[in-house]
Amino acid sequence: MPQDPQHLRSQRLRAVNYQGDALRLGMNWTEEDLAKPQVLVDSAYGMGHPGTFHFRELIEEVSNGVYEAGGSQASSPSATSVMAWSRRPTA
Repeated sequence: MPQDPQHLRSQRLRAVNYQGDALRLGMNWTEEDLAKPQVLVDSAYGMGHPGTFHFRELIEEVSNGVYEAGGSQASSPSATSVMAWSRRPTA
């Protein structure tokens, strides 16, 4: 991890996307969490995709690793997982 937090992309983005801090604070992040390296854990896991059910354990392991390394993590489903729930039957 770089000594200067401003070398981290997540911290540079905070300077131009200050409303993101407010959103994260509303999701129970702390000021300390905001100052840590922020890592997005993206996954194809979703209840609409039974073949990705085993990804949940992997997401948890990756998230734990980010936390243990001193970072803050956020998880995000992939677009296909979100779209699986928004589709209407065609028949």
